[in-house]
Amino acid sequence: CAEVARWLAGRAARPASDDASLRGKALSDAAARFLLEGMADSAQTRATAALALDPANAEARVNLAQALRVLGKPTFAADEFARVAKDSKAAPDIRAVAYQGLADIAMDDGTWVAAAEYLTSSCALDSSERARSQLGYALVRSARPLEALVVLRRGLAEYPGSAALHKNAAFALF
Repeated sequence: CAEVARWLAGRAARPASDDASLRGKALSDAAARFLLEGMADSAQTRATAALALDPANAEARVNLAQALRVLGKPTFAADEFARVAKDSKAAPDIRAVAYQGLADIAMDDGTWVAAAEYLTSSCALDSSERARSQLGYALVRSARPLEALVVLRRGLAEYPGSAALHKNAAFALF
């Protein structure tokens, strides 16, 4: 009973905006789950509701962008991804995902130079195996195989067993 009283007192002392942020986070998490389950309409609804509660929620904005992309609205998705990518207050990993989303849209359109630029920005924030592999592939597709080899070889030095990095390095050499 004392634990419940302390919890209630803590909740009462917390500003309403914190409650809105927590509800927004829960809605954003639900949107991410719906995206994984292939339910883009539901994801869009949850992400939009999360942003109504907390407009600064970068994760919700990325989830909304992903849902819009899946729903065949790449222009609207790109606008949302761009807002997050340019948001200096957003966490670096979320900004990296936003740049990757912009790159995915550019690759869908076959605009490889733009995709490589977005992936370069993403890689500056996220130097994972996947990020380097995608950047290397986009550089090859944008007729920059020597730059791709540099990126891919650095990736292979860190992730020597990566099939994707090896494949893209071979593609760059080809």
